[in-house]
Amino acid sequence: MRKSFKIILGILLVAIVTMPFMNVNAAEVPTLSMNVNGDFYVGKQQEFSITTNVPEDYKNIMVLGEGSISDTSAIEKLEYYEVKDGKWYEMPADSLFGPAGTGFPLTDGATSKFRVTFNKAGDYTVNIALKDATTQNVVAQNSLNIKVIDGSIKNVTNEAELLDALNNQEVKTINILNNITTTAKVNVTRDVTINGNSNTITLNLADKTTWGGHYVLQAYRANVTINDLSLTGGNAGLLVNGANVTVNGTMNVSGNGFGGIEVSGPNPSINLTNATLVNSSEDYGLPTLWTDPVLENVVVGYAFEAKVEGTNGTNEQLHFYLVEENSIPKADDQIKENIDKDTIIVYTTSDDYVSVEVLNMLKNGPEKIVVLATEKVVIGFNTKNMVNEFTENLKLNVTVTTENILGDKVKLGENAKALFVSLDYKGVLPKDTVIMFDVNGLYNAGDKVHLYYFNEQTQKVELLSDINIDEDGLATIITDYAYTYVLSSEEIVTTPVETPDNTNNNQENNTNTENIEEIVNPNTSDFTIVMIAIFAFMATAGFAYVAKTKMLHNNI
Repeated sequence: MRKSFKIILGILLVAIVTMPFMNVNAAEVPTLSMNVNGDFYVGKQQEFSITTNVPEDYKNIMVLGEGSISDTSAIEKLEYYEVKDGKWYEMPADSLFGPAGTGFPLTDGATSKFRVTFNKAGDYTVNIALKDATTQNVVAQNSLNIKVIDGSIKNVTNEAELLDALNNQEVKTINILNNITTTAKVNVTRDVTINGNSNTITLNLADKTTWGGHYVLQAYRANVTINDLSLTGGNAGLLVNGANVTVNGTMNVSGNGFGGIEVSGPNPSINLTNATLVNSSEDYGLPTLWTDPVLENVVVGYAFEAKVEGTNGTNEQLHFYLVEENSIPKADDQIKENIDKDTIIVYTTSDDYVSVEVLNMLKNGPEKIVVLATEKVVIGFNTKNMVNEFTENLKLNVTVTTENILGDKVKLGENAKALFVSLDYKGVLPKDTVIMFDVNGLYNAGDKVHLYYFNEQTQKVELLSDINIDEDGLATIITDYAYTYVLSSEEIVTTPVETPDNTNNNQENNTNTENIEEIVNPNTSDFTIVMIAIFAFMATAGFAYVAKTKMLHNNI
């Protein structure tokens, strides 16, 4: 029930007037004071009192009370305490209080008790006055600014305030006003809304890359809403542990040692329908979100690019990635995981590489076939053909384009259909390395094209041989060195084939005129037979990267 605050001053006069009226004119005037025991909170009864200070000359004046508040709708209920029976009574909504026409005699030191319930927070001004019942002239008045606090809302600026708010059952909404650094996991064990206001909670953890269950924030078996809050510095940012969590706005979970968000425990769920997740440190094995163990249908409303199966070494998990490429293990990791196999097939992305460390590990280990497949190229070799130590990473990116990347160094026929192929890696490859790539529809299956390489020493293209485009539209080059290649439907006017100068690479198996035919038309060695079989399988699958992607990635 909402009441006009005018009744506050009216009703209090019941207790402060007892003496007969007399007209006076003195230097001192009556005063009024309001005494409040604590703060005013929304929805919570709060007592206060009003006391009169009446000079001798004003005693016996008959008065009426009047009061007001700057927003009358803020008052839900106002009551006064009746001394006679010791009970509380709701105040009538009269604009003036007191017997009409006569009023009540003014009494010094009289105190009246009241209690009020506010229905909304805010800053309000309360005006109180005593008026002469006959002339309506103001005898005494006062104004007071009060603040009504919504006790269900708590603003916090540091770890201690945040923990206090979470431990206060009356607090339903927590507003984080600035970035906060914490010393331990923040546990949320009851229903609450946390407004981050685009701030970040950072866990001050010495070693976030050693697992210790150090989450920045844990929601435990509760209904929790998190708005515009970022979490960093822990083993993981957020643990949804048997809780129902809704994330709204932007949540940045970059900079955590093992990933961003873990969902686990009994019947958990996380609703990301209105969320934007950011994770600049996402990488293979460091997903933005994962479930432990494998939990289906607990992640709602977000278009992750990839969902793949993973593990923490003990439990099977589901890993969710913002960027599909991050869901694919690095070439080095795949090689190490399969090092005991005779044939290692690696599915990765074109921005990946095989490190010097792993290349030399392969070189110095037992013989095996290695196939490196990306979305652009397939590279395969036999480790027994790795002669000298490697000093550079084997970059896997390749450019396959119809654009003349050699400029005026090559003159094409007017009607020539040419394709330029250039590996980012430049240098020696194991003998008889197979390079397979898609010709992007420029040539048809069965077409014979001329294959050239660009000689860095002479700055000219030189003919290697003719090659056939296979039935899947793939071209295959077998070589010892990573050149820039040109495929052309017409012959290119060039110089006779000379030995490519590889004097700077210190590799024994250099390409030369005596093995050119072998380079582009290998014999049927055991290695070649196996490679052809493997590559034919990949081509049939629609190129290795695509095939692997279809196997791993499901619609989410």
